[in-house]
Parts: sequence; C-alpha cells; structure tokens
Amino acid sequence: MRELTGTVVAKWLDVGLPKVRNLRLDLLGETVDGGLVHVELQSGNDSAMPLRMAEYCLSVFRLFERFPRQIVLYVGEPALRMENELRGPGVLFQYRLIDIGTLDGDRLLESEDVGDNVIAILARLRDHEGAVRKIVERIAGLAVAERETALEPARTLLLTDAPEGESAGVLSRGAGAAQIDAAIRAVAAGLTVRAGAAPAALNGFHPDEDRALPLLTPREIEILSAVGEGMSNKEVARRLGISGHTVKFHLEAVFAKLDAATRAEAVAKGLRRGLIEI
Repeated sequence: MRELTGTVVAKWLDVGLPKVRNLRLDLLGETVDGGLVHVELQSGNDSAMPLRMAEYCLSVFRLFERFPRQIVLYVGEPALRMENELRGPGVLFQYRLIDIGTLDGDRLLESEDVGDNVIAILARLRDHEGAVRKIVERIAGLAVAERETALEPARTLLLTDAPEGESAGVLSRGAGAAQIDAAIRAVAAGLTVRAGAAPAALNGFHPDEDRALPLLTPREIEILSAVGEGMSNKEVARRLGISGHTVKFHLEAVFAKLDAATRAEAVAKGLRRGLIEI
C-alpha cells in the first residue's frame, strides 16, 4: 500500500467508531437564499470544540445534503482560549469563532434585525436597561409568526446556565409586552422562564420554607441587584466605583448568606425573598 498511501502501514486497526452524542444544535436556520447557518453558544473553553463542530457539520449535511455556515459565539467570562479549526494531513475544517466581549452592543442594538438586538444584551452596552426596553418593544410589536422567530434566538442566547436538556425560556405565541419584558429580564439574570404558570413560578422560582437568614448589607443588595441585571463583576465595579476584588468579596458573602452556589441561584433567592427587584 506504499504507492497508494505514500507511507508504510505498520498494522491495520479493527475498531468500531464511537457514535456521536449531543447532536442538539443551539440554533440552525435557513437563509433567504436557501443556505444554512448554525450558531453554537459556548460559555466555557472546550478543547474539543473543533471536533464537536465538525460532527455537527457532517450531521447537518447528512440530514439536509448541504453544509452549514458555522459560528461559535463565546459568552464566557474567562479569556477565550479555543481553536476554530481541525487540521491534519489533507484535512482542514474551519468555522467562525466570535468573542461576545469584542462586539459593539450599541451597534447591534441599532440593527434592523431583532436577532442582532438580542445578541446585544450579551455584548458591551452603554445602557443595559435601555437596551432591554428597546428589544422588548421591538419584539412585542411584531406579528405573531415574526415574534416566534425573534424569540427563538432569545431563548437560546440569553441563558447560558439552564440545566442540560432544558430550553432557556418558553413563551406563548401570544405573549404581550409585559410577559416578554419579564422573560428577557429573567433570562438575562440567569433564570429559567416557563409560560402558563402561576406568577411565582413564571420567573422560574418557588417559595422556600420560611427560615431565618442573615440580612444583606446595602452594598451587598446593590451588587446582587446589578448581577440580576446581567452585569459582570467588571461592569458592577464600574457602576459602583469599586474594585473588581471588592465586588467578588461581597458576592462571596452574598453566596454564603443566601446559601447559593451560583450567581443565578443567588439572584433567584434574592427575588424570592423580596431583597431585590428586576
């Protein structure tokens, strides 16, 4: 086989290839010209991401007989350290890798495409509160069919901490401006939204058993409220004029007092007990 392969084969391997798992794509859309676009949301640095994207690509091709244009949108807080290609002898697979922190949220907010507006929530913004309000108004003003299309990326993109197998949020097709507003604010805070539930469950939480909890200081409440608006530690520090280390110190105290393990859980518990409002 030397003439065919250009090398010497030491032995042939008798192996069965593993089945590809987790083939649920974040977003797969069809463009106006009949093409396919695949957008994957990633909140952590995954060294296997190029392999995953290649598997997604081939699986989409098997189903549609078309290759999708692929984009990985990185929304994690740690610095981006992933590759965007698989390279080997006679093989080159590539996709776009975008760090949300490099995007201009205000420019996305001015786009006529509602999907761009939604992504703006995760990017750099001068006025986070105003951005949410503008997106809510735009989505609420759409026809029912257009609204559902606009809400699909919102469900996927605005929540990175939903439990595996669950969608970020589910809104009815007839959801009004108030419901959309509450949902976007909730998912931006890291909560899961379900429609058609009682008011307490609508924002993804239920009352806990009554128990005495340590009181939060005014500063801790300020920081928890800012986290509830979807702010990072750096953004909270800029708003309050304190250092990032101070924000982290207060958040650790909040986690301990509320018995919370994550930012989303702390916000949820703060909302339950009426400590903060979003």
